[in-house]
Amino acid sequence: NLSLKGQSVLKPDPGQKFQQWKGWGISLAWWANCMGGWDEATVNEISTWITSPDELNMNIFRFNIGGGDNPGHSHMRKDGGNVPSYKPVENGDFDWKADANQRTFLLKINSLRKDAIYEAASYSPPWWMTKSGCSSGDTSGKDNLKEDYYDDFANYLTTTVLHYKTKYGITFSTLSPVNEPFSGWWKA
Repeated sequence: NLSLKGQSVLKPDPGQKFQQWKGWGISLAWWANCMGGWDEATVNEISTWITSPDELNMNIFRFNIGGGDNPGHSHMRKDGGNVPSYKPVENGDFDWKADANQRTFLLKINSLRKDAIYEAASYSPPWWMTKSGCSSGDTSGKDNLKEDYYDDFANYLTTTVLHYKTKYGITFSTLSPVNEPFSGWWKA
């Protein structure tokens, strides 16, 4: 019981449930982009730490469908923030060899954790779909996706999750086209 001055008494009822806890997890994105190129033994060890019921026991994993960056830029974060795009140029094919490091962890985790829940998100559209020409954000920190690329971006995302389903048997339970949509700190 909790009584506040002039307020009602609050009484928590642990028997009443409003939502279900499905687990907990981690976003692969930047750290996996850096560490996925490490030797196989280290990748295996890290993946086991993350997934094992005797260790962190994570079962939810967020996969970043990268936007890549303009090849003429060299200002992107060096700590894994420049996640490669599967469509690095507008008038080219999808490059399914891109983003090998993050995929290394995704596939290893998938082999270790059969009950895993996968979520897909995009931190940025491919650079050529952006107003600033840069996947690190608009110059003002506002929406960076060009209005005439909404359908192209949706196609990019859905084609990518379909590829992972078809090629690797990985089903993403959610697909978010935005990351921190109301932040003003990601700027070109």
